Amino acid sequence: MQTKRSLYNHEDWVQHRSSLRHIRHFATSLSSRVILSLFPPVIAFTSFAAVIAIYNSAVLWWHWLPDYFPPLRTSSLPYQLTAPALALLLVFRTEASYSRFEEGRKAWTKLSAGTTDFARQVMSTFDGGSSTDAMIRNALLQYIIAFPVALKCHVIYGSNASQDLQNLLDEDDLAIVLSSKDRPRCIIEFISQSLQMLPLDESKRNCLETKFSCFHEGIAICEQLIGIPIPLSYTRLTSRAEAKPPRFPLEAVTAFDN
Repeated sequence: MQTKRSLYNHEDWVQHRSSLRHIRHFATSLSSRVILSLFPPVIAFTSFAAVIAIYNSAVLWWHWLPDYFPPLRTSSLPYQLTAPALALLLVFRTEASYSRFEEGRKAWTKLSAGTTDFARQVMSTFDGGSSTDAMIRNALLQYIIAFPVALKCHVIYGSNASQDLQNLLDEDDLAIVLSSKDRPRCIIEFISQSLQMLPLDESKRNCLETKFSCFHEGIAICEQLIGIPIPLSYTRLTSRAEAKPPRFPLEAVTAFDN
């Protein structure tokens, strides 16, 4: 996943739109997360359907069982009645999933732009001073660069924060950040303390501190997306309605979370 998150360039778009992509997608089917997540229910339902088919064949065609064993039949009416509701549920789930993805993408774009603008203002506002002030400014720029990485580790489960931040922070700062329960806000506190230590006018310092709003807003949106899933009633109802043997091995449309 870490190597597949880069932005597309012109060569990538040419490869993405090529007709050979179907061969590549088919060759990588076994590594698809959607297909891997569908394996257990598909295997279970297929095994159940195979047992029913073998039983009916043994009763009706092969005559392996006595005549008093009845064949198992079911009507297709329940599936015909629930198909429209299932279609509406899948549409809602797909739209809700994409809206969450779109909200997260916009929040991350705004955060990236705000971080870049904040670093630019720090470099343009403070351009001189003693060696101590220069060290504080460099540390401040390191904190600004480390904040998006810390937020990424905060919202993505299984991220290695120590490995991702070891080249961006000093050992002492890294130890404090790793021991903190809320690492992005810990880095924001470092940024605020560094601004207080710089010899800046009060107006300039207040102007820079107003840039923290995009940081806090980005954290709030990311935590909201993680903490509030698609309504569980819809998720449970969709899961229960999908719990039947599929007629064809089609790849289902899944959500990004529950």
